[in-house]
Amino acid sequence: GSIFCSCHAQKKITIYASQANSDTIQKALKVLQGQLSLNSAVAFEVKDERLFSGSGLLLSAQPNSWPRFAEGLKGKSVEAVSVKSSKKGATIVGNSQLAVQHGIFIYLEALGFRYYFPNPDWYITPQVSDFFPKFERLTDPSFVHRRIWYSYGTGSPKAEADYNFWFQANRLGTSVYANFGHAYDDIVYRNWEIFKQHKEWFFPPLTNTATMPADPKFNLADESLLQFVIDDAVKRIEAKKKAGDQSYKMISMMPSDGLGTCNTPACLRLGSTITDRVFYFSDRVAKALRQKYPDVWIGGMSYGEYAEPPTNKLEPNTYVNIATAFNSSKYSIEDLIRLWSQKAGRTGIYDYLSLYNWDWDMPGQSQAAHYTKYVSTLKKYYNLGVRGFEAETNVGINKGIGHYLISNLLWDIKDDWKKRESE
Repeated sequence: GSIFCSCHAQKKITIYASQANSDTIQKALKVLQGQLSLNSAVAFEVKDERLFSGSGLLLSAQPNSWPRFAEGLKGKSVEAVSVKSSKKGATIVGNSQLAVQHGIFIYLEALGFRYYFPNPDWYITPQVSDFFPKFERLTDPSFVHRRIWYSYGTGSPKAEADYNFWFQANRLGTSVYANFGHAYDDIVYRNWEIFKQHKEWFFPPLTNTATMPADPKFNLADESLLQFVIDDAVKRIEAKKKAGDQSYKMISMMPSDGLGTCNTPACLRLGSTITDRVFYFSDRVAKALRQKYPDVWIGGMSYGEYAEPPTNKLEPNTYVNIATAFNSSKYSIEDLIRLWSQKAGRTGIYDYLSLYNWDWDMPGQSQAAHYTKYVSTLKKYYNLGVRGFEAETNVGINKGIGHYLISNLLWDIKDDWKKRESE
């Protein structure tokens, strides 16, 4: 027989990172160690970040503690990160723990790692000989909200884990924790026993309390309902803050799916259009919450019956995502972006890169498959002022390169996508 010897000298890397109150950094640190160990002989020692003196790898979400390595971060978003590498070591300093996580994957990319599609078969994991190549990158995401998700799910825990890793590796994520989907049904579901006692809160009024109605609609003119919804939002915010859940920063106040906005005489007095009535209710919640929680946004949609912009300017803490389909208004998507940007505090795009019942997963039929064209579309949205992006899509290898290129453009709209394509 013969003996196989992998005779590579093991390299030791000292990593300096916070050991307390840094769950995101600690998890990202384990990912970093795991990735660097895949094809390279390397051993790690982890020390407190305060001991860093220039050699090794620094991971820090305290830019004020490391001004030498954090130049340019001040004034940028919470996801901004500075990555610097020289012969002796590398520093990854971000404005938040999430920013440091992004920086880790920027560092891995500089070493040659790639994460094309959500499965290890489509990753590039090089054997690294030089862990500290000379490079610098100061970067801040072009879009504050970046999400591409499977509308029909992943189908298995393994596929879900692969997707979540791919999501992180390509720096998708959010600093605004955007939540703008259909919300009335969730509010009713969580408070069904109370809603059963207030049939007048529904439109039309509830007649059967045996089962919760599908896609319930609200009587938008009912002041007691409005106050209940405000109190419910406060409870949700407080519970999430107590649990350390940052998603409290945006709460949706959008109707349940389907047609049927309140049109009673009292509701009609709230506004001349359906959008006016829907966002009257939403805006009252936004105004009430802004007084107590200035960092909380109210999420909404330009969609279906309420696609056209409202008559009046909305509260400044209102975030509206503009759906590129189900547009019942007389306006083009470009016009909707311009008009909603004049009314809402912030706007985003809700797109459909692929839906199975639209393209049947056929090669070349989805927007994601036509990525060359979609690059121009995404840049057009950005130039119109859009800073949030969410898209439904499907699992499918014919869409994979589109997902990969789009995700990197969401981080940096000037990303060299043609170079990525050629890789």
